[in-house]
Amino acid sequence: VPANSSLDLPNAAYGAAYYALVMFHPIVPMGATLLAAGTLASFATTVTLAYALAFILGDVCVVCISTYFINTALLILVFWPRGKASKLKGT
Repeated sequence: VPANSSLDLPNAAYGAAYYALVMFHPIVPMGATLLAAGTLASFATTVTLAYALAFILGDVCVVCISTYFINTALLILVFWPRGKASKLKGT
């Protein structure tokens, strides 16, 4: 993204927008579609940042890693077929 672009925002701004979408997607027009697209973008960013943290920076960040787990859990929850959860419980 070029400098001084309207998309040149800190990661926290994108994260805040995504987590707000997660909370309010039932009342947002096209919320389910935006949630699916946002979750895929969030997971792609998670993988990229995890790679950079582990292999480029060679560092460990507890807050970062916990965010990676949260984003992975959201990916699973958003795309897990709804009917399979009840079948796993045996009901």
